[in-house]
Amino acid sequence: MDAMTIAREEVVLLALVLLAGGLLCYGMLEVVWPRARREKYARRAERAQRLQRLRAQRRLRAARRRVAPRAPAAPPASSPSPPAVVPPLRALEPPAKPMSAEELLEQIGYLAGFPLRALVLLRRADALVDAMPAGEVYAEALRLRLGMARAAIGCALVDAGLAEPALTPLTQVVSGNGLPAAELQRARAALSGALAKITDERAQAARRVAQEGNAASALTHADRLAALLRGAIDSGLTETELAAPLATAQRLFVHLGVRRLVVKGRR
Repeated sequence: MDAMTIAREEVVLLALVLLAGGLLCYGMLEVVWPRARREKYARRAERAQRLQRLRAQRRLRAARRRVAPRAPAAPPASSPSPPAVVPPLRALEPPAKPMSAEELLEQIGYLAGFPLRALVLLRRADALVDAMPAGEVYAEALRLRLGMARAAIGCALVDAGLAEPALTPLTQVVSGNGLPAAELQRARAALSGALAKITDERAQAARRVAQEGNAASALTHADRLAALLRGAIDSGLTETELAAPLATAQRLFVHLGVRRLVVKGRR
């Protein structure tokens, strides 16, 4: 019995060893075989990509050969000629035709919501109209339209908070004549408002400069502000229309400790 038991145990042990060896071989195959397949597929994909690049390069070279200009025939050796100069494409384009004053005024009307752009066109139209002879019916009609455009642009600049650029067109409107009363009054009010805003800003800047210890520079700013307001009065605004900015400028001189009147006869 002992011999048979020992034989059975040896058979069982051998079976277990064989089973373990089979499992080990199976695991190794599972690890190695997928890796080999992946490498095979990777090599195949790389070869396919290389072929695609080669085909694309061939198509590109063929397309370049089709569109490449042919070389001109060589001139005879007996009569050499200089090479032809090909002008650039921009030189072949016709020059842009300058806009007339009427076209500029039409563009200004379209740019009502963009007063700064309209102001640039207004200056160009102003130069063209000024070059026209006085007394012509067409020129006078354009001057009237130009004055209306100045008033509209100046008021639009003030409404947009751009007081400084509005000074020139509005001053031209106020100092001139020929506009309807309603348009002229609107331009006068807009110019007064622009000057009031500019006076407040410049007076505050002059006070800051004085507080920093530079009294001479602050006084220079105050003198320039007073000259601006006097110029507005000379252009046609009244002291009543400029009551607020004149009072602000006068208080600035008092703050700087200078006895000076912005307008003669005003205390």
